[in-house]
Amino acid sequence: ALKEPIEPALVGFVLPLLADASLRTSARRALRRAGDRIVGQLGDALLDEGLALDARRQLPAVLGQIASRRAVAALLAAQASRHEDLRQRAVRALSELAPTLPVPRREVFAAVTRELEREEVSLPFVFALLGLVLEAAPLKHALGALAGDDERLIGTSLEYLENVLPPT
Repeated sequence: ALKEPIEPALVGFVLPLLADASLRTSARRALRRAGDRIVGQLGDALLDEGLALDARRQLPAVLGQIASRRAVAALLAAQASRHEDLRQRAVRALSELAPTLPVPRREVFAAVTRELEREEVSLPFVFALLGLVLEAAPLKHALGALAGDDERLIGTSLEYLENVLPPT
């Protein structure tokens, strides 16, 4: 087991341990307990293509436990990742932070735009992103309607989205 919390100077040595299933839990706990003192390093590691993807996949859960604007910024920056799994994990972590910390609308809408420009679009994921800044219930109904066959409900959902989303 790792001594907790770890010193900021040791973060670089702990990060690769996240890729090892037998050490992952201990490494996550040690990083989480260091919290605010290392959030910048965790955000940098999340975006570091040189760090094993298996290790990077663990970082959103760690950042999602640190109530910090810097954690929010790092998780939003991960929305530009080419790895869908990493983006989805970051959105789940953001949804944990969103009730207590504001998530910048403009950055969320920019992430939605990037998602809609991808070759394969996951509407549930796009709606999860939108759920960071819009009310959950209307979004849930809109997504359900868009997946259905009722043209009237689809039209209502599109009208709702037109009213709550920026013109772009």
